[in-house]
Amino acid sequence: MAYRDELEAAQARIAELEGKVADLEGKNPPPPAPPPRRPRRPRSSGDASRKAAVGVPLFVIGLALVIAFGSPLCARACATVDGEAEEAMASLRACPAARDVLGDDIGWSSVGCANCSSKSGGDPTTTGCHSSTRYSLPVSGTKSRGTYSFGSSTRAGKRDRSTGVVSTSTHTITLSSNGSCDARPH
Repeated sequence: MAYRDELEAAQARIAELEGKVADLEGKNPPPPAPPPRRPRRPRSSGDASRKAAVGVPLFVIGLALVIAFGSPLCARACATVDGEAEEAMASLRACPAARDVLGDDIGWSSVGCANCSSKSGGDPTTTGCHSSTRYSLPVSGTKSRGTYSFGSSTRAGKRDRSTGVVSTSTHTITLSSNGSCDARPH
């Protein structure tokens, strides 16, 4: 650092003396010399691999978080818009067999795969319009968790909820549209 300061002071003094000489000779002084450039540190081939070693895992972790937490939320949003989710959850919570298998505090789980699909069609002049929707959402309780698949269909403005099925690692819980339910071990 001291060397650089001394060098810059010497260059400034040289430029000053050259200006005085040029004045005595009647010439314009030459432009001052540019300051010395610091040599660049050579880039090692390991820099890119270090950046990749950090960047790639961070990207993968971020993508996994988006998939794990985004998928259930998107399908749940689809079911919430139709009002299907809360009706289905109310029937699941009211089922004694579901409480035996899943435990208390049954609710939507933020971990698991979710899906929402719908179809619509028909001819309003002959058969009438109709639509159907199927949902598959993760659920959990204090004892277990599983996937709740349920759906509904609409024809001529009348909506019917289909039978719902919760699949866990040990049981299959069936919830019929009339309110009855049962759980069977696999």
